[in-house]
Amino acid sequence: MDLRPLAILPLLGLAATAHALDADVSFNQDAVRGSLAVTFNQNIQVDGSWVHHKDEGDAGGFGAHLVGNPAFGDRTSRAGLGARFLLIDADQTSDPSNDDGFVLPIGGFFNYTFPNFDRVSVGTQLYYAPGVLAFSDVDNYFEAGIWASYALIPDGDVYVGARNIRAEMEDGTDAHMDTGLHVGVRLSFK
Repeated sequence: MDLRPLAILPLLGLAATAHALDADVSFNQDAVRGSLAVTFNQNIQVDGSWVHHKDEGDAGGFGAHLVGNPAFGDRTSRAGLGARFLLIDADQTSDPSNDDGFVLPIGGFFNYTFPNFDRVSVGTQLYYAPGVLAFSDVDNYFEAGIWASYALIPDGDVYVGARNIRAEMEDGTDAHMDTGLHVGVRLSFK
């Protein structure tokens, strides 16, 4: 039994002291991604995430971000800058011991809610770990995504997006953990 998805359970313990807890799950035909994000003092966010691709493998870990309203924006936008620690278990060769490692990608996210249509939001994220921040069998890591959401209820969104999560291995193969379109649900507990 694979216990790696349970790695985000410690975040639930932190939720008791949190300002907000966000739960997110998205999927397409080949991959599923789940995450929990806990926000403290309205400007520190700790998250745990896991992505599973049925053919390419798994990636999961934790992140920490400093979040707030961008200098050029108002309360309708929110951004975060930070880093993640991700374990990669790719399925690229016949020897599974040659397809794992960890990365420390740096990056951030940006979300915007339309003031006159406050149920509609858009967002993007970008994370990158060059070779100096990739270890063991992983040579580098890249993650980018965009999405658009609609709030069906005040604290519950449905969304569509596009995502590219790729880990390049030292042997030159690429593990595409998630590519293409996905649909998802995001719930906020404040």
